[in-house]
Amino acid sequence: MNKMTTTKISPRIELCEPDIGAIEKKWVANCIASGFVSSVGPMIADFEQLFAAYTGARYAIATASGTAAIHASLRAIGLAAGSSAIVQDLTFVATANPVLYCGAETVFIDIEPTSWGMDPRLLDAVLARLKREGRLPSVIIPVHLYGGACDIANITETAARFGVCVIEDATESLGAYISGKHVGTFGNMGCFSFNGNKLITTGCGGMIVTDDRKLAERVRYLVNQARDTAANYIHSEMGFNYRISNLAAALGIAQIGRIEDILEKKRLIADRYETDLKGMPGITPYQRRNGIKSSHWMNSLLLDSRKERDSLLEYLSLNGITARRFFEPLHKQPYLKSGLWVTGSSDACLAKQGFSDDISERGINIPSSASLNIHDQNKVISAIKSWTCHAKQTYSCSSDQEIQPRKKAS
Repeated sequence: MNKMTTTKISPRIELCEPDIGAIEKKWVANCIASGFVSSVGPMIADFEQLFAAYTGARYAIATASGTAAIHASLRAIGLAAGSSAIVQDLTFVATANPVLYCGAETVFIDIEPTSWGMDPRLLDAVLARLKREGRLPSVIIPVHLYGGACDIANITETAARFGVCVIEDATESLGAYISGKHVGTFGNMGCFSFNGNKLITTGCGGMIVTDDRKLAERVRYLVNQARDTAANYIHSEMGFNYRISNLAAALGIAQIGRIEDILEKKRLIADRYETDLKGMPGITPYQRRNGIKSSHWMNSLLLDSRKERDSLLEYLSLNGITARRFFEPLHKQPYLKSGLWVTGSSDACLAKQGFSDDISERGINIPSSASLNIHDQNKVISAIKSWTCHAKQTYSCSSDQEIQPRKKAS
């Protein structure tokens, strides 16, 4: 009988995997042994205290997800039908969906091209216009995208002048700082996510931080089904089952205890990408800014066009490398098209597009796992250089950059 031969294919290089080891397993095992595995248990409060201390916030309230964190925050400030929220246009849909959960309307604001965050100039103009019309929004939701930071100082200053709350969507930027102050602690509340691909993970989960005691108490009440007392099942209003489990909190305690190690790995990976891809034609890495300490959750590149973005994504995929395109702007989502969409002025955007459209069409995220080893990162870098050589025909190629695309399975 003929022996079947197979060709060994190297493992795929994933986009952003969780960094979980022996310490996490020990904490989870201890939690299981304690018998407290649901939404009641001492590790939840411990995790909240550790998170508050790390971010510098006075209060932290754990939730079932980052989306739940945003929703509970919006309910805590009283967002409801008949009101509106200003939302950054370039973000994941989970930023806007909680606004709709509250029955409110959305106003989408374009981003600025440097931070990829909400444009403070447009925000000022829009708030002035809405004030004249007698319909100021209840809240502004800026986003710290892909581990970076928006211009939150100017955003919160503008919001204060108009008397509007700010809830920061920091779900992607745990570990990022602006002049030594952690993102998520500038506004009235900040929201974080611990999804499996985030900087630290609890499997799924989120956190709300605030310095306002009344807001913290209100949020804690809402996420616990709005239960009035522990002894009686009295609920004066509708609440939510948004509590995190003790089991998830155990994983969170282990992860936040290792956060500096994870951040250091992320920064080394970002430094290698920046050094090795610097000056390559047609590729612009995310630009670091003075005073901003990114967590480098995702390493991002901008291509010259949508066509080239799609070409590079296909080339990387054929070579066993997972990358992904940027989020689609919210104003393009079919179910969100009724929201007011405000772009930059004619001299601050490409043609009739806003910067959100432009950045979205040209951006990709490349492998950014904290566990990404040098060998695999070099493979990613070599593949990008090889693609550039063939796409641009201007880059000087060396033999180690020649990576042949795999044939698609028949």
